[in-house]
Amino acid sequence: MKKYLPILALLGILISSFAFAETVTLTGQVTKIEVASFTIVKNLNFFQRLTGIIRRLEALQPITINVTSSTKFYLRTSKTAGFTEGSFNDLKEKDRVVVTADKTNDVYNALEVKITGRFIPFPRTIPEIKQCQTDADCT
Repeated sequence: MKKYLPILALLGILISSFAFAETVTLTGQVTKIEVASFTIVKNLNFFQRLTGIIRRLEALQPITINVTSSTKFYLRTSKTAGFTEGSFNDLKEKDRVVVTADKTNDVYNALEVKITGRFIPFPRTIPEIKQCQTDADCT
């Protein structure tokens, strides 16, 4: 029994690495939108640009992100900061996005999607101007 213990421990570690999801953050550009998913191409950071063609080709592989009913979407409301709640319908091709997703066996299930490449101005309300009915209203 003792000689099988290390094998069982190694087997348990391997199974647990495939069974549990890890949360990852991806940044990229939307290339394709489908009914319950969208595809992005990851942005290259400075280090990836320096390392050459092999890294660049890896980064340019499309990644399919699955969308569920619990996925939250956010739209940028100004160039500097601020997000407002959005929906899957707000997503457009060529949008830059930041996706927080659960990754299980190379399947990405989105938890949160922030559309950062364009901003949606938040509608401002104009105060209503009240007209005077009598002289007492205007004082």
